[in-house]
Parts: sequence; C-alpha cells; structure tokens
Amino acid sequence: MCSITNDPNAALANWTSSRHCNWFGIACDPSTNQDISIPLVETQLQGEISPFLENISDLQVLDLTSNTFTRHIPELN
Repeated sequence: MCSITNDPNAALANWTSSRHCNWFGIACDPSTNQDISIPLVETQLQGEISPFLENISDLQVLDLTSNTFTRHIPELN
C-alpha cells in the first residue's frame, strides 16, 4: 500500500504474510475476502502513499488520520 519510511510503533509488522485480511488495520468482507476498510489512525506512519490503492475496488474506508504521508490519496474507484 505504501512505501513506509518510518513505523515507530511497528503497526505494520505483520504485513508480511499473504493473508492480508489478518493484517493489522485491514478489515475484509468475510464472504469475498475483499478489503473494505483500512483504518490506520494515529499509527505515526511516515512515507509515500502508493497508487496501488486505486486497484482496491471494494474499499469503503481509508483513514490515515494522524500519520505523515506524501503524495495525494489516489482516487478510489
């Protein structure tokens, strides 16, 4: 999702497995396993928002409040 340059609270430490629905801050629709919510509020993340977000067609909530990202948030389809 992002090119993270600083994750002081290790919020994304488990973002290594292929099962993204088990990652911290990711909520998926149980019937489709599609991402529907990414609330990463006050995790103090720093980095660049990836244009890959445009590819998450079922995303309903993206909350990056109290983080420091560069680039704009891509338009979600």
